[in-house]
Amino acid sequence: MSDLTQEQLKAELSYDPETGIFGRLRAHYAEAVGSAAGNVAPNGRRSISVLGVRYLASHLAVLYVRGYLPQGYVKQRDRNYDNLAWSNLYEETPSESVLRGKVRGQSGVRGVSWEKSRQQWQATIAANGKVVHLGRYEEFEAAVAARQKAEAELAQTGSVGGVKGDRSSVVMEGRLRRLWNKVNLFYGETAWPSFAEFMEEIGALPQGWLGVERVNDAELVGPKNWRFVKRFDRRTAAGRAGYLKQRRTDKPHIFKDQELRKAFGISLGKYQEMLDRQNGVCMSCNRGETQMLRGKVKSLAVDHDHATGAIRDLLCSACNVSLGLLDDSLVAIIVLASYRARHGSADDLDKAETAMSSLAEAITARREMLKQVSNVIPLCKESA
Repeated sequence: MSDLTQEQLKAELSYDPETGIFGRLRAHYAEAVGSAAGNVAPNGRRSISVLGVRYLASHLAVLYVRGYLPQGYVKQRDRNYDNLAWSNLYEETPSESVLRGKVRGQSGVRGVSWEKSRQQWQATIAANGKVVHLGRYEEFEAAVAARQKAEAELAQTGSVGGVKGDRSSVVMEGRLRRLWNKVNLFYGETAWPSFAEFMEEIGALPQGWLGVERVNDAELVGPKNWRFVKRFDRRTAAGRAGYLKQRRTDKPHIFKDQELRKAFGISLGKYQEMLDRQNGVCMSCNRGETQMLRGKVKSLAVDHDHATGAIRDLLCSACNVSLGLLDDSLVAIIVLASYRARHGSADDLDKAETAMSSLAEAITARREMLKQVSNVIPLCKESA
């Protein structure tokens, strides 16, 4: 269903009720301002694109004049589908269309046919996209009477034998069935025992809404723990931004994985392995992250060699930013430490000596690793 309003339509198109011609008020691809809008399909029906969505021109005429998009059919009295003059148009519900349908078969009565295998007259009627069987009769008049009774019931109550004649209920049930499958796929488990109970509580899905989400994340989505999720119009920049924001909120792990792969070439799984190996703290200061972003504690930053791109470890924001401000230079870090030592207290110097011994061990270990790497003889292909 569309959210197109009468105001939006009148800003895009003009409509002459006398002639039935729609004109462009704004240029649209090959259609200039003032030109006739839309094109005619092989079946003779004209359709017009408005704000990126294509509509039947007959439906747009109703929206232009009466202010709503019809749910049923809009037909032409002279059966010329491209004659959109207002006096030539009339609305018809699916139920009315069924009753007005052409008579087929030799009985001369719509919905009454001779069943040769049983040697009986059969009466049927279509309601809600389904064929409702009204019974088989020995007498032709009895079958006709059953059909006429069903037609009257369909016209008065909108249903026959419990089957609603308005196809919109079938469409709504289909939308709710797809929503039910989507909710189960996303959450894995719900507090609704069955689709029937889900459909009873949700009711009709409002216009312009995409689905439901749980209110309390600590409990299963289900009765009294759900709310509708707004659909975003991705034809607009604001709609696309809102959609992506909602997606990021709903599935942050997907976006996190994409960002890690794009920036560092590692997956979210690899990041989690590194985080577990570091016990969730910074590899440098051995403390957890403290900086906040949008009300949440930030993730540890991925530290990498800017020259080679090699991934090193995970650092907190403070250590990562400090390393960057010092151009990732080991010499600059040591020079700064020397300066700080000249102005340090006795306690600072004791801690610095311990740190210096750790630095010496790290340098020795790194030299050994680089020596081993340099001693590896690369395999060469045999010359031809």
